[in-house]
Amino acid sequence: MRQVYLIELTCVPGIRFSLAAAYLEAYARFSGASKSKNDFHRFTAYLGNGFEQIIGNLKSQIELHRHEPAVVCFTIYFWNRAASLRLARWLKRIYPACVTVFGGNDVLGQSQEPLWNDPSVDVVCFGEGERVFVTVLDALEERSPRQLTDLPGVACRLSTGAISAMPCSMPRLQDLDEIPSPFLTGVVTASEVTNSRVIILETNRGCPYSCAFCYWGGAINTTVRRFSSARLTAELDYICKYISQNSTLFLADANFGMSRQDLAFARDFVAALDRHGKKAFLFVNWAKNTTQRVIETAKVLFEGQIITSVTLSAQSLSENALLQAKRQNIRFEYYAELQRQLSRLNIPTYTELIAGLPGETYDEFMRGLSRIIGTGGHPVIYPLLLLNNTEFATEERRTRHQFRTRMLRYQPTDTDPSVEVVVGHKELSEIEWLRLLDIALVMALFRHTLFRCLLGVLGNSREPHAVLERILEAISTGRVNWSARAQHLFDNHRATWISSDHYDQPAVQSVLGKDFIEDHVHFQAIVHVICDDLCDDPISLARLARSLTDAIDPELYDSEAIQRAISNDFLFIGGLTRIVRSQRVLEDRRLDEDLPRFGYCDDVAPDTLLLAIYHGSLTPDRVRPREVDDARRQISSA
Repeated sequence: MRQVYLIELTCVPGIRFSLAAAYLEAYARFSGASKSKNDFHRFTAYLGNGFEQIIGNLKSQIELHRHEPAVVCFTIYFWNRAASLRLARWLKRIYPACVTVFGGNDVLGQSQEPLWNDPSVDVVCFGEGERVFVTVLDALEERSPRQLTDLPGVACRLSTGAISAMPCSMPRLQDLDEIPSPFLTGVVTASEVTNSRVIILETNRGCPYSCAFCYWGGAINTTVRRFSSARLTAELDYICKYISQNSTLFLADANFGMSRQDLAFARDFVAALDRHGKKAFLFVNWAKNTTQRVIETAKVLFEGQIITSVTLSAQSLSENALLQAKRQNIRFEYYAELQRQLSRLNIPTYTELIAGLPGETYDEFMRGLSRIIGTGGHPVIYPLLLLNNTEFATEERRTRHQFRTRMLRYQPTDTDPSVEVVVGHKELSEIEWLRLLDIALVMALFRHTLFRCLLGVLGNSREPHAVLERILEAISTGRVNWSARAQHLFDNHRATWISSDHYDQPAVQSVLGKDFIEDHVHFQAIVHVICDDLCDDPISLARLARSLTDAIDPELYDSEAIQRAISNDFLFIGGLTRIVRSQRVLEDRRLDEDLPRFGYCDDVAPDTLLLAIYHGSLTPDRVRPREVDDARRQISSA
């Protein structure tokens, strides 16, 4: 039987199976659409393990099955494109007869696809994958990969070396239940679910919006198609039966909370976890324009003790930037009211902002940042990426906005630059862009995590962005009293945005080790360092708080309000320190019964905890009394 390998290289540690590959296998095996006979082998590997280990693991899997691969399929995104091509070249050297097939979100829907620059690529598939995948498999039973020119959604390398013409697209599936469930058919095994730290699931496909910076699998500006509620209920029961405690379920939907089905899904998820005695995180992309239904859905998840935060999506408060991005936000007054409602329910929120949107100046961005903070919001800042197939990536838009871009590694540990980042445009200089990313780190460290109360008081008579800018100035001039390690990591954060080659991997790994989620790594490392410094020298925290206050107004430090705020922050940092440092003494990176707990995050890995804080899912007011008492005793003795 023909050996077909389905490969996805992931940037998330702990993922044991690819949902995309599982859908392809389930559709080919159980839908009745395929006439060919194949043995399927799915291979998922974490990019952070390094290329040599990935090759070794794949080679072992091939040798285990004792048959050379006949067809090897790659699901590519911008973060794994370079590594996937490198792996394809290796496969072609060892197994020259195998046919390589590429598809996925990062494939350009045009004949100038850069993949063709690599001779290891035989076939490229465009659009939604299941139907076109089966069509290719069946055709390869009778034809060479150079004779697929008549297949919709497929381009191939001709015998002359030329590339076949841009194909017409394969129609999308209108009934998603035509794709057999990879969970309910046994394609995804119980052990794969149990051993996965992150499990990905879809409840629908499509997005009704057409933002110029987004592509969403080519399904933007389309009608949302949904899997049936009965299927999703059964899949949730299967997942919750086998999921490990405190793993993460990630929904790959564009607008969770938009429909009544999402509310039903939330209730089913809470019920399934309760039925099987499990606790889990839920990560979703919330509906772009938050509504009362989103709030109701979030309330169900929050009361079910599932750690999540609600996105009050903005991307920008600049009307010109939103116009250029083809995005229409809810009115700011409604945004503020939603923020107040969620705050009253004690439901965490965060607001995404994009640094580098055309049409927005530095000052406009900072004023918008202050407005969001002023409503009690939790801003999270990302750079603008020029993703394949998006409108912003077209030549017309590049010229109109005078984009200045740089190829950077998506994760600092990637071997090759993989994503094009906008570092400036006609309204924003590169220096201003770098400053915005510095502000993002300052905000995450001090406003969101370590000194939330202190910065809240300091911002009472000042614009919040002015407080952040003064702290950044103090850091840049060496006036913040923290360790040389913390200063170096902060400086390296900026240097890494200038060039990925500047990333100081040894410095980061000396703090975090080698097994951590590679997201906001400098933030994670600096928090670890400050917690280490507190254990070695309890007074270090007081010196840091004093230097932050002095950066704003030296006369404020002795005031009752400042001292009360610092005391509250110290309580949080004391509890946080106990959990962060536990990573180094527990082999399985979990907390045991003798260690303190944060809120309802029992036994959570420290990197997951810190990223939950970064994204607003966990705030300092969730520290349990046990942490407070322990920290108070530590501070009193200091």
